[in-house]
Amino acid sequence: MSDDSRRLSRLIWLISFLIGAGLFLLLLIGRGGLEALDQTTFLHILCDAFFVPGVLLGGAGLLVLVSGEGAFDALHYGIQKLFSVMRREEKRAALPKTYFDFVRLKHAGGKRAPTGALLLTGLAFLLGAAVTLILYYRSL
Repeated sequence: MSDDSRRLSRLIWLISFLIGAGLFLLLLIGRGGLEALDQTTFLHILCDAFFVPGVLLGGAGLLVLVSGEGAFDALHYGIQKLFSVMRREEKRAALPKTYFDFVRLKHAGGKRAPTGALLLTGLAFLLGAAVTLILYYRSL
């Protein structure tokens, strides 16, 4: 792994964490978690603040993962064919003729979007939500 790719990987992880932490703080402050008078209310708000970024980041990571595996290729190809009717003939001729050609060209580069950072950061926030949920139910 080259130094540039390591730096990019760290940056992706950092951005994923900062987005999750920002959402966490936004929810914690917005729901009044810092002014909570009792432990049960604080844990309830804390659980929600962990859960929302966990679901959003984890869901985005899953969406990127299945998209990279080709789950939306047929939809992309169909829309491209639909709108090719409105293009000039030269542009239309440059498009792949069959779905098989489209998929082969699309995945020929081998470059895939990084999904690990989004998925694992989302799972970490969901783990935080699970721990605070257990603490919340024990405090009732």
